[in-house]
Amino acid sequence: MSDSKVIFRCDANSTIGSGHLMRSIALAEACAELGLRPVFATELMNSRDQERLLKRGFTHRPLPKGDTQSKVLAELKGDALVVDRYDLPGDYLSPFAQTGRPILQLIDAGKPLSEVSIALNQNLDAQIPERDGLTRLCGLSYALLRKRFR
Repeated sequence: MSDSKVIFRCDANSTIGSGHLMRSIALAEACAELGLRPVFATELMNSRDQERLLKRGFTHRPLPKGDTQSKVLAELKGDALVVDRYDLPGDYLSPFAQTGRPILQLIDAGKPLSEVSIALNQNLDAQIPERDGLTRLCGLSYALLRKRFR
């Protein structure tokens, strides 16, 4: 595995469920197959979901609650960032975006956060609004399948 690190920012617990985590795991498995090192940075994570990460050999970094979270995320020094959250504050990704490294957001509907450089909507009726500097990946050809289902 190389030193290239991809940070995955998603959460999972009994309130929000595990769907965002599972599709992030699918992408992380593909990254690992390419020799990249997936690191999951989460604020909310139950022990069962944390075990899902660890048994696949992924690193888990808990994030602090509050305003310092986005700074800590940038300090993880990832070569890329994958975000699977919809409710982040508008400037949340700014510290990472200032590094000039790519940010991919997994979305189901709506428009991606302003700092995002790549947006992926894997749904059948996928649509992502156009924006300068944004690469849009839409539709089933970009479906994220975990290794055991490929």
